Amino acid sequence: MTDKLKSLAVGEELAFHSVYKKGQRKYHLPMIDFDCSVQDLKYAKATLYKILPNHIYSGLVFYESGRSLHAYGSTGLNNKQWIDFMGRLLLANLPNEPSIVDTRWVGHRLMGGFSSLRWSSNSGMYLKVPSRII
Repeated sequence: MTDKLKSLAVGEELAFHSVYKKGQRKYHLPMIDFDCSVQDLKYAKATLYKILPNHIYSGLVFYESGRSLHAYGSTGLNNKQWIDFMGRLLLANLPNEPSIVDTRWVGHRLMGGFSSLRWSSNSGMYLKVPSRII
């Protein structure tokens, strides 16, 4: 991954896509683009814990990406499960509570049929390369 990032031309960015194939079947890795700060992550995690199935929630790893937070999961989801997961993300933003998930990102990803999150900072548009939050 480090070599790939170093090989990017000026202005190029690298994004991680959710879709992978195992045999003839297509799966998605869960991804989340948050609309909250690191300070709100505890609240965001507590909310996600309530709305996501445990096998998905327990596999999430969280990253700070500069202006927002990202999460990547390790559980492969078929297309129906991925749509359910994305729908649950839309339900994470509760009325009269701080926003957790970037709902515009969810909408665009549902329309595109896959999730995608940036993994580089090479064009001057982004503050930093995502780093894991422990």
